[in-house]
Amino acid sequence: MAKKTKGLVLAAATVILSSVMTVSASSADAKKVRVTTDGQSTFYQTTAKTVDEFFKANKLAYSLSYKVSAAGSDEVTDGMQIVVVSPKKVTVSVNGGAKTFEVETQCETIGQLMLELKKSTGTGYKTAEGRSSSEKLKDGDTVELRDVREEIYTETEEIPFSRVEEKTEELYEGETKVKQQGVTGKKLITMKTIFYGGEQVDNYCIERKVVAEPVNEIVLVGTKKKDGSGVVDFGGDLGQITYSRAVTMNATAYCPCAQCNGSWAGQPSTMGLRVQRGIVAVDPRFIPLGTKLYVEGYGYAIAADTGGAIKGNRIDLCYNSHSEALSSGWGHTPVKVYILE
Repeated sequence: MAKKTKGLVLAAATVILSSVMTVSASSADAKKVRVTTDGQSTFYQTTAKTVDEFFKANKLAYSLSYKVSAAGSDEVTDGMQIVVVSPKKVTVSVNGGAKTFEVETQCETIGQLMLELKKSTGTGYKTAEGRSSSEKLKDGDTVELRDVREEIYTETEEIPFSRVEEKTEELYEGETKVKQQGVTGKKLITMKTIFYGGEQVDNYCIERKVVAEPVNEIVLVGTKKKDGSGVVDFGGDLGQITYSRAVTMNATAYCPCAQCNGSWAGQPSTMGLRVQRGIVAVDPRFIPLGTKLYVEGYGYAIAADTGGAIKGNRIDLCYNSHSEALSSGWGHTPVKVYILE
């Protein structure tokens, strides 16, 4: 009876072994290989030299989303163990369900999945409220994410020029002359705006760059002593004019119309006076508003208006109509202006 029982045990062992391996007993070179897929093991005997040959011979195929412990070019050795992990299937919901898609991944956490998605699609993501990037992923999970979008734009900022005075004996006391026109500089400001799920969450400067340096305005200031009392005689009906200072200015012409004043057409001057002949626009830093003037070739005037382009020694002479302004002949023309006492 003992010999008969031993034979039955051996026969049972042979049946069990044959159920878990592909046997190629005819080859003396056959090697034993164990393939474990998601914790389930299958045993094989093979004469294949490489893992690729082994997979093909046994009709084993895995997509790139599977994780395989051996490379296809690896040599098959006796007793070799190959571990295969199938991917998790995960549904990704972006911006509250505005966009959904499914992915297969080997990532262990939501954070790893976000990095994988950015690498494959170029889009950055943040976890939705209530989810953590360290949260473990499971097969069949739905992951709530918000996309991350950046916008970069530039703004231009003006750099004001400075006014520098140089004394000269070539001009009388009280007289000035612009030696060099001032030029406004330019600064380029690069900004970045960040959106999470379409909502702006940040906006900040990433670079400030000066692309054009300002050029100082240089004004010559007379120091030469005057002979006389600051009186100029024009003769005729005008006669003599007493002045405190005489300056050479760059003259242009305008009128109250919309073509000259844009949205300010019909509005009073900066000082609240009616815009008409006798009103001139100046830079208040150069000539204070309210100053009474006499402009050669134009006549008596009052500095009562300003303008965006009227800087430094610029003066804009007002006429009652556009045709008068055009025919006046003032087009960045040098003119002597007397500041009256």
